Amino acid sequence: MEYRNIEYSVFQDTGLGTWKWTVNVNESTVESGTSKTREAALSAVVLTIDRWKARAPKIQAKAVRGGDDNVSVV
Repeated sequence: MEYRNIEYSVFQDTGLGTWKWTVNVNESTVESGTSKTREAALSAVVLTIDRWKARAPKIQAKAVRGGDDNVSVV
């Protein structure tokens, strides 16, 4: 599933009777946790993604043409 263009999953851990959630915030960062209810797990996902989005730097890429029709991102 996705929220704000970030993939996440929520699933029930039948052995412990809890709900596990995982958020893939980028290629190298995964945040996860457990909650007692599905609703609490979904709330944790939304809060995690919203907090990550608020902390993420706003990088604006600007294409600059170089010689030989090369494009560099600055």
